Formats: sequence, C-alpha cells, structure tokens
Amino acid sequence: MRKQALVTFCAAVACVFAALTEAARAGQPALLTLFWAPYIDRAENGDVTGMAPALVDKILEGAGLHVAPRLLPWPRLYKSVQSEPDVLAFTMVRMPEREAMFQWLAPLFVSEPGVLIYERANAPPQPHTIEDLRKYKLCVTPGNSFYVKLRALGFEQNKNLFEFATLFPETAAGQQWYIFQGQCDFRVTNWAPVTALMRKRGVADPQKHLGFYPAPEAMFGPDMETWLVASRSFDSAQIAAIKTSADRLRASGALWSICRQTYGFDEKTCALQKPN
Repeated sequence: MRKQALVTFCAAVACVFAALTEAARAGQPALLTLFWAPYIDRAENGDVTGMAPALVDKILEGAGLHVAPRLLPWPRLYKSVQSEPDVLAFTMVRMPEREAMFQWLAPLFVSEPGVLIYERANAPPQPHTIEDLRKYKLCVTPGNSFYVKLRALGFEQNKNLFEFATLFPETAAGQQWYIFQGQCDFRVTNWAPVTALMRKRGVADPQKHLGFYPAPEAMFGPDMETWLVASRSFDSAQIAAIKTSADRLRASGALWSICRQTYGFDEKTCALQKPN
C-alpha cells in the first residue's frame, strides 16, 4: 500500500512538472494550489473546485487570464513558486517570515486556526503554552505556515519537530501514518482538511479515531490570512492587472458574494472580501 502510494505521488509530481514546462513554453503562467478542504477540493473528474478556486478564477478572469489550477503536494508547490519564473499559487498564509519570498497579489479568506491533532487511543495532556508544546514530538508539513512559525520559535528539526510530506487525496491514508504508528504526539495542521481526507478514504467518522486541541495562540495568532501569490520574477504588468481586478471585484461585492452566498462560508472566513 505504501509503495503504491509513493508510485502514485511520484507520477503526479512528474505530470505537474511537465505541465509547468508546457505552460512556460506557451508563455502562460502556471497556477498551482493544494488540496485543502473545505476551501479547495477535487471533483471526481479531476477538476479543482471550491470557494478559493472560484475566487481566484474570478480575479484572474478580470485580469484577462484564463488558467486552470493544478493540485500539487505542498512541498512541491512551495518550491515551485520560489524557483520558477512565472508561477501563481494559492492559498499562501501571509506571515512576516514569508513577506519577502513572494509577491502578494490578493487576499482570499481567513482560514480556521491551526490545531494539535492526536490519536484518541493515545491522547496526551493538552499543551496550553509554547513551553508545554516543546515536551512533545510534532509532525508538520515542511514549509507550511505551521512549520515556518515553529522553526522561528526555536523548535528543532528531528528533535521535537518532524517533517511530514503531504500526499494527494488518492493516497490520503498516508496523512495519518505518523500519528497511528506512534511517531508523533501531535500532527500540527487544520482540522477540516484532515477529516475530509479521511472521509475520502472511507472513514465515516474521523472523530472516533482523532481528537484535537487548539494550538497555543502565541504560535499563530487568532487569524490566518490566505493569499494569492506570484513568484518574485512574475511579469509586472500582469501583477498590476491582477491586483486591480481583485480590488475592483472586492469593492463591487462580487468576491464577497462568491464566498458568502455561492459557497455559504461564514462572515469571519469571508472577511477579507467584505466591501468597504
């Protein structure tokens, strides 16, 4: 099972790399994203769906761009938007440690806060502070906002912080492997995507197996703003057009309507699109 998952993962990465090369040759930007239910999902036919893709599609359409998003594992997405010249990506959590790494084009939504997920059969005591958290082994996707913040707080690689690569939904059983095998005390992530992945793998009630504690607020703060970003060398004229489109659509209420009415998210999640 794990060997087949690795084969599927590698094949997917190879396909996306080929797509990036083809897009570059055609003079079109690549648009990358990741599976992050309920904000970003994948339909049975392979299309990328959800509130965040709908917002990005509307913004890019207003800038005269028509690019289909492609799902990528987070580590590959994170590397591509830093190393490839014409790459757009969403959703990137905006934080001081990342400010100079990308061009920040348009805010999208406020995500749910990070949590500490544990296996119910081996539930550890709840950590209330960062110092409490240092006593445990944490599994984190390399390069994501939780990983960046924990490293900034002094958590050490392979001591109390362990990298955990994200796989595609087809291999979502791997999402829980470190917790179920006792390699980590907590998986630091968002609750909704993990439970969505488990349901895709046939687990009807994830809460029978997993529980979570809120992460200490000092680790992330109360809100996590997610953005559409571009690589640093992205075309300046297209950058200006995308920003103008986002501002215009936000002012008109179109983006607020997509978030609130079309997809039914709450006011806090959609706050970045609320017209002034």
